Amino acid sequence: MLRFQLVITGNDELLARLRSASAKAPGVMDEISYRWAQNVRAKLKSTSYPPKRPGQRYVRTGRLANSWRAERRGQGPRLNRKQRWL
Repeated sequence: MLRFQLVITGNDELLARLRSASAKAPGVMDEISYRWAQNVRAKLKSTSYPPKRPGQRYVRTGRLANSWRAERRGQGPRLNRKQRWL
């Protein structure tokens, strides 16, 4: 007959640490998510426009690229832009 026994010590300490980590997680995750949103915003701002098409009348001003914002909101960061598409 095969017998197997698993003994876990420090269970109470582990549970206390997990509770502590889960209480801190929203703040930590919000900061990480906000930094991600800032990096995406930087990428969107620095992406160059495609070449001008033949006969194109629209003048590219750069306002659209400069309108991207990374904001902190209640449920986490939000990427949005102020400039409307024309």
